[in-house]
Amino acid sequence: RFDGAEWSGETAITNPISLSGLSLGAHYVEVTGKRDSGTYQDDPELGPNARVTRSRLWTVFPLQLSLQATSEGVLSLHFLAEAGRAYVVESRDDASFSIPWRRVADVAAQSVSKDYALPINNEGNPVRYYRLVLLSQ
Repeated sequence: RFDGAEWSGETAITNPISLSGLSLGAHYVEVTGKRDSGTYQDDPELGPNARVTRSRLWTVFPLQLSLQATSEGVLSLHFLAEAGRAYVVESRDDASFSIPWRRVADVAAQSVSKDYALPINNEGNPVRYYRLVLLSQ
């Protein structure tokens, strides 16, 4: 279940959990496994051992990446770096999920929220995809 809502139908453990269109704010996912006995891991009959597995809390916040070029043609990737949060910038040359992301830069936590500019080099490939990963706190 998502954010404490109603439980979804049973899903095989081999099916990944996919979420999209999330609202801004904090979110979590809870799961309960079915035991060999046919009961779930949070069945009250298990007494103090009855538990639901809960993900870490994560926050969806507005984020916009933009590319800007200087008069010399140097590109910079810009985003709003929130105070106290560290990021990793990654890239790949193809949109295919089979192509792994490559680490471009580590962005240390900033003391104040500000526009962060990262010079980038797209030489050798006119198309490149970027993503920004927020590191755990």
